[in-house]
This record gives sequence, C-alpha cells and structure tokens, in this order.
Amino acid sequence: MKVSFFLLKFPLSSETFVLNQITAFIDMGHEVEIVALQKGDTQHTHAAWEKYGLAAKTRWLQDEPQGRLAKLRYRACKNAAGAASGGDLESAQFYPLWR
Repeated sequence: MKVSFFLLKFPLSSETFVLNQITAFIDMGHEVEIVALQKGDTQHTHAAWEKYGLAAKTRWLQDEPQGRLAKLRYRACKNAAGAASGGDLESAQFYPLWR
C-alpha cells in the first residue's frame, strides 16, 4: 500500500509523533511518500532521518535555501520575477522578506 503524508514543514525535531508514524508505516512494509510545503531543519534531525533515508522520500513544494541571507536573496528574486511578469498587483504573490 502507498501512504502519503502532507505536512506544512518537514523535518521538525519537535514533531517526533509524525516521524514515528512515518517510520512505523515503513516498518510495516508500506511505500511512504512525504510531501511538505517547506523544508525544516535537515541539519539537526533524529537518527531515523538517516536510518530510513527520509530525504529521498520527501518532496518540498517551496524549497527555499537555508540561511538568512540566502533566504532573503531567494525571496527578493521571487518578488522581482513576479513583479516583472506584468501581472496585476492584486493577484501577485509576494514572499515576505523577513520571517
């Protein structure tokens, strides 16, 4: 059976219950796919992150770079590209530069 998890942010070290559910499905022999809106902290993760190869099973929809300056640059470029596309400002999506 194929099981998909749709999460706001993954991985998060504070959400061990989600990680436990994912690894339990893998242990039961199910094919697991993880879809997350944003990338969490991949540097400080639980041992299961490496053991189960969860990075290969995860797809991030808004894959922003790590680091404050890199995020600022990424969001500024996205905003500039949206403004340059000629769309109206009411329907444009602007990324908050400071978050």
